[in-house]
Amino acid sequence: MWMVLMTAWAGECVALRGLPEDATAQQLNVAAHNCYEQGLLDYAATILRKAVEVDPDHVLAQYNLACVLARLRAAGEVCENEAYVSSVLEHLANSIRLDPKRRERARVDADLDSVRHTVVFQTLIGTDLSTVEALTAVLPGFELYGPRPGVYPPAVEVSLKKGGVAEWRLRDVLGDDPKVRVEAGSWKVVGPMEVELTGPSGSTRYEVDAQGTFTSSGGTGSTLSDRPDECSA
Repeated sequence: MWMVLMTAWAGECVALRGLPEDATAQQLNVAAHNCYEQGLLDYAATILRKAVEVDPDHVLAQYNLACVLARLRAAGEVCENEAYVSSVLEHLANSIRLDPKRRERARVDADLDSVRHTVVFQTLIGTDLSTVEALTAVLPGFELYGPRPGVYPPAVEVSLKKGGVAEWRLRDVLGDDPKVRVEAGSWKVVGPMEVELTGPSGSTRYEVDAQGTFTSSGGTGSTLSDRPDECSA
């Protein structure tokens, strides 16, 4: 939800070039809100990027940019708007650093749902993931992705669901028309920041780091991440 300090300056949604050259971050934030209200999220993102460039310490511009980019992610408009998970979380972290009350809003803000199931987001909103109970509570809803082989989507994706259920999506990337095979599996937290995933190839334990990377602890060196590599070739 937007938090806007309304000023006398406001107008219809305009592109960045329609704003005064010396527009303040507050003016830019209000203009972006008008775009947001009209569903013009790409314009809102452009204007908010300018706002945080003008004033990196403008709390609402930082928070609102995180929200707009997260909404663009949810709409599938990631690459053209650079609405990466890392970008959303960077601006959210900036807003919380500047104003810790942003943490409370982020916990319930539906605009941020597309990045909610990541380790970094949970940490930003104050979730202590260091215990088995806490990590078990937040993992349902997480999507894990293997490395991306060239232009293809990840060869391995795992959806963690309630009750310890896991859905594995395995992609054969050798042909011109990659096929996806769906297999059932399971997951459980077996220690502080340690998860065991069971799938078609058996069970593997993964250590989870603060950035959401799951690294196998069995010496294979395989990794999964809670953020996809979406736009690289």
